[in-house]
Amino acid sequence: MAFPTVAGRQNSQTAANDTAHTVNFDTTPTTGDLLIVVATWDGAPTVTWPTALGTWTVINTTSSGTGVTQTARYKVAAGEGSSIALSTDNSEEMQTRAWRITVGTFTGSPEKGTAATSTGDNNPNPPNCIPSWGSDDNLWIAAASQNNSGTMTGFPANFGIAQSTANSGGAGGVTLGAAERELAAASLNPGTFTSDIADRWVTQTIVVRGVAAAASPLPVIISHGAVHRASSW
Repeated sequence: MAFPTVAGRQNSQTAANDTAHTVNFDTTPTTGDLLIVVATWDGAPTVTWPTALGTWTVINTTSSGTGVTQTARYKVAAGEGSSIALSTDNSEEMQTRAWRITVGTFTGSPEKGTAATSTGDNNPNPPNCIPSWGSDDNLWIAAASQNNSGTMTGFPANFGIAQSTANSGGAGGVTLGAAERELAAASLNPGTFTSDIADRWVTQTIVVRGVAAAASPLPVIISHGAVHRASSW
C-alpha cells in the first residue's frame, strides 16, 4: 500500500453573518481528485451544497446545541473550479478547510468516527475511528470546530502534519482546528486539541484509505541464450 497524497489544503471564512459562503481550494482540482471540506458554522443552519457537477456526500453533520455546527462532505472532482458556493438558511459566520487528494492515490470513500460534542471546555476531543477495511496505509484527519473566535494552541499527539488553526474573525465567530497523520492502523483515537477559549465544540476523525503499491516487474533470466521471465522468486 501507499498513503494518500494530499496535493493541497485551503482555509476559507465568512467573517460577518451572511447566507452566501465561498469555499476555496488551493487551486483548480484535477478531475478525479478527492475533495474533502470540513465547515464550522456559528449556529445550526441548514446548508445547501452545489449539485450541478454531482453530489457532495455527507461525512458528518453534528451540532452542539445552537452554538456551533460542524459539517463535512466529500466529492470526487468532476470539473469544479477553484471554489464552490454554499448557502445557509440563516445568516451565519463560517470557517472551512478544504483538502485536495491526488487522483490515483486513494481507494474508495472516506469514513469517520462518531462525532463528539461538548457544551463548553477547551479540550476538543476527536472520536475513535475504525474504518471498515481495517489496517492499511491510512490518512487520518482530526478536525475540531468550536464556538467563538479563538486559537487551537495544541494538537492531538503525533498529528504533526499540516496543523492548522483558523477562525472567522467576526464578533462571536467560530474556530476550526485540523491536523493529519499517516499511519497503517485498523483504528485510531487521536487525543485532544487544546484551545485558548472554553466553549461549545464538535469534533470528528476522518480516514482516507491509500492504494496498493504497483507490483514490481518479474525478473528476466537469460539462460543458454534464451530469455525467460520468471513467474516468481
